[in-house]
Amino acid sequence: MKKGPVIAIIVSVCLLVAMLLLPITHTPTKEVITESVDQKIERAINMVTSSPSPMPGIMLLREVLEEDPENIKALSALGLFSIQSNQLVKAIARFEQIVDIDSQNYLALEKLVDLYKVTKDTINWTQSLQNLYQVETDEERLKRIKSTLKELEHEFVKS
Repeated sequence: MKKGPVIAIIVSVCLLVAMLLLPITHTPTKEVITESVDQKIERAINMVTSSPSPMPGIMLLREVLEEDPENIKALSALGLFSIQSNQLVKAIARFEQIVDIDSQNYLALEKLVDLYKVTKDTINWTQSLQNLYQVETDEERLKRIKSTLKELEHEFVKS
């Protein structure tokens, strides 16, 4: 009998036994799903609007702002939720924060006009109307803003 094939079979059997006895070191990898900031904000908005308890969503929006204090989308959502819950001072603060970041932000400028009007803060209402006038592009709205500013000017003159 030839020694070559016998040695090959013995080596093969030994390798097979060694492979079977070795511990399995491969662990299945867990797929990491990372949530973008916009997805986190959308999830928070959904939590606030569709849940009987809105605070977890509000806390998630605040968490976004801790990571990025200038996130306009999160600030806008918190400002709008503040309006819904009649926390107008908080809403004003949020929208003023947005205007500090982006002086051309139409939503924030428009909301400030409404909020100052509701809170009867005539001086800030006038200023916010002037700021909105600077960014407004619609001719009809420009006329209404200009008319309101003239009315306010006449009120100041009377007082």
